[in-house]
Amino acid sequence: MRKKDPNAVVDDYAFLRAAVGWETFLSDSFVAAINRAPIPFVAAIRKQLEAQAPSTWVPIVTFCFGEHPTVEQVVNALDARGRNVTFRDAADLRLRAASDLDAPYRGVVASLQSRYLRVIDAVKSIRDCLAHRSSASVRT
Repeated sequence: MRKKDPNAVVDDYAFLRAAVGWETFLSDSFVAAINRAPIPFVAAIRKQLEAQAPSTWVPIVTFCFGEHPTVEQVVNALDARGRNVTFRDAADLRLRAASDLDAPYRGVVASLQSRYLRVIDAVKSIRDCLAHRSSASVRT
């Protein structure tokens, strides 16, 4: 087995740190935007609940969740597993921003040029490949 070039290892870890930093920033920014202007997010949660649960549950959730959820409630609603809010790709980011964010924040995401969206997708794909080193991550 050949030893890996130490510089390549450092490069891999440097990229991983930067990519994880980006994903953390994106997650924190998404949560902050919802917490700052929660009306679309609360409406989306209610709509999902109305579609999936008995109508008698909606007032209970409204009472517990309120019109202005806390950061902890937003995080738990977005990902009850306690991980960062993640997006499969730039298209998923746009879709969720359109659903969950208020106009000024939704507009920022919607206005991202395609070249930036491609960078987001490339960073995610390279991070997955470096982190997992699986054949599936190489294909994406």
